[in-house]
Amino acid sequence: MTWPQWLPAIPAWLAIPPWTWPTLATVSLLALVGSALMLPRMLAGLPHDMFIGEPKRRKWTARRVLKNVGGAVLTAAGIAMLVLPGQGLLTMLAGLLLSDVPGKRRVELFLLRRGPVFRAVNAIRARRDQPPFLLPATGVPTAVN
Repeated sequence: MTWPQWLPAIPAWLAIPPWTWPTLATVSLLALVGSALMLPRMLAGLPHDMFIGEPKRRKWTARRVLKNVGGAVLTAAGIAMLVLPGQGLLTMLAGLLLSDVPGKRRVELFLLRRGPVFRAVNAIRARRDQPPFLLPATGVPTAVN
């Protein structure tokens, strides 16, 4: 297929190499498989009472910095996957939950208070012989309480 005459020519620095789409599709597939394999392990490793009480303040360590860098990379990849092949929203959510951002706990509780999400997360934990998550009481009736 040739470039239509009525469109302006693409500058050389914007030209997309032919290997780009297969590479992006492969990376997207690896991210999907990797996240499906890592999710149960990550959920089982969390303490069952992590949402009870105030979150602990931690010092900035190399591990925490790497976790935040990984979260930023996942968030950026998720934003890119909104227009490229891949599961952009899930990748963005995973990146945000890895990062230390203000309001993260509120988003986590908002998601966990949804009945189907809470049941699915606790079913994954049960398969790994872990107790279900405990959520703080809010006084507002939800599907979980």
